[in-house]
Amino acid sequence: MVKSKQKKVISAISPWDTEIFKRAYRLSLGLEKKKLTLRTPEKKDLAWRLNSESICHIVLEFLNQTKGESYIQESAILQYIYEGKLNLRFSRDLGIISNAEFTRWDQDFQDIAKLIPSLKEIQLSIQQQRK
Repeated sequence: MVKSKQKKVISAISPWDTEIFKRAYRLSLGLEKKKLTLRTPEKKDLAWRLNSESICHIVLEFLNQTKGESYIQESAILQYIYEGKLNLRFSRDLGIISNAEFTRWDQDFQDIAKLIPSLKEIQLSIQQQRK
């Protein structure tokens, strides 16, 4: 009986209920807000480096894959994290973002990376929900 109740709770999970997606969304939102403040053409041209949509998008895509699909792997999410961290450093060194922004967003990327091992279990729960 306990197992069936637990199964119902797990099957009600959506990407918006997961810590990893919430963190990815917050990080993406913060980076997008920063990009909106950039005024000069030079800074706008470099703003693409703050590719905030990527981490949020790829986490959502991973979680929404149906059973049998494997076009996005955990390693692809790690690659986006590494690229994001590199672009943050580059943007900081160019003066596009402050040291405080760099520290906050770099930590967000690290926190998301720590949650990656839980993704497969969350994905399976979401897939069960769709049955």
